[in-house]
Amino acid sequence: MKITTLLALLCLYINTLNSQERVSVMFYNLLNYPTINEAARTDDLSLILNNYRPDVFAVCELNNASGAANILSILQTYDATFQMAIFVTNSSDDLNGNSNSLQQLVFYNHKVILETQHTPLATSLRDINHYTFLLNSDDQITSPERFDLYVTHLKASQGASNEAIRADMVNVFTSDLNNLPTTRPVIFAGDFNFYDSSEPGNVELLDNTNNIVLFDPANRQGSWHNNPSFIDMFSQATATGNLNGGSGGGIDDRFDFIYLSDHFLTNPDLLYSSGSYRTIGNNNNSNCWNRDITSNDCGGATYPFAIREALYNFSDHLPIFLEIETDKTLSTPNFETSEDLLTLVSGNYVSDQLLIQLKETNLQKPKLLFFNTLGQTVKRKNITNNSLISVNVSDFSSGMYYIKLENSNIDALKFIKR
Repeated sequence: MKITTLLALLCLYINTLNSQERVSVMFYNLLNYPTINEAARTDDLSLILNNYRPDVFAVCELNNASGAANILSILQTYDATFQMAIFVTNSSDDLNGNSNSLQQLVFYNHKVILETQHTPLATSLRDINHYTFLLNSDDQITSPERFDLYVTHLKASQGASNEAIRADMVNVFTSDLNNLPTTRPVIFAGDFNFYDSSEPGNVELLDNTNNIVLFDPANRQGSWHNNPSFIDMFSQATATGNLNGGSGGGIDDRFDFIYLSDHFLTNPDLLYSSGSYRTIGNNNNSNCWNRDITSNDCGGATYPFAIREALYNFSDHLPIFLEIETDKTLSTPNFETSEDLLTLVSGNYVSDQLLIQLKETNLQKPKLLFFNTLGQTVKRKNITNNSLISVNVSDFSSGMYYIKLENSNIDALKFIKR
């Protein structure tokens, strides 16, 4: 009897382990994509993404919506349900002649997560892009699990003045944390450009008195710059020369990071997968210090030459990757994408009239719901199947809005009211 009970408990434990699903997150500095050498670099990026297939792909140094569309096309080659947040230009330089074209963006597998909000936070240099996501779980209505992802590109270069600018930008982020519930899981990803962990900006990020406390999943704090003791953390530069206008000098800096809030240490619905944090392309080879990553000195079994060559050609940075485990069941067998049912005929930018094409659906008496970025319903509209719908949005305030089919499991469409 005791043996039978033990076997039953063991089977239950194994089933519990098998029920866990993983959400992969990657951050990548794209090095002025697609402005420089677009065609060849797009092929390199395709090789990289098809090898590592992140569920959430956060980027910086994206120049325009055309580049965003290229990336989405790559991601959709291995999963057609990939979506991207709406690309908006950098708002932080609006008073300075729009001189900074670099921007952040997130692409995501919406079988896994659904975007519910996007708010760019202006700083003295570049926006910090704040996204709110909902796990696309089978219990999302009764037990929703949300998390917030911030993507940033802090000021580059050494010196006290640049450290001060980085710290000021970080303060914009930590101040925004005060607007979130203390129970909200947060991911902060980006090119931080920190040279060591004692920088004021990094100290502020990891301050345990913040409304939401962050930690370094790699647990590798210290003096990173040109210190071979941190060779496993280095993410720049991939080349010793200035390939495609990028930084040179070889691998000698930990500039790229993904920090998590401490919720990811204890929350079974969103739990950091211990040991999953890594720098893609970095074989942790001590001989690689200050070398091109295509060098034999940077070789290793984890990242073969073909991957390192594509990374070398595409950017002066290496991507950062980690995984998050969840006990929830993600997506549904009959999942439909918004593009299967709804099309914004008028495009994503409108002034007065929004034109929406609804394809055939099995929903009875379908209804469109319109939400603002606070999640508030601002309009409802009864519609019919297989129809072209005109919606007057002239009374909407300027900003971003979301459209969703009531009682459906599809991701929301997004549009911007001018």
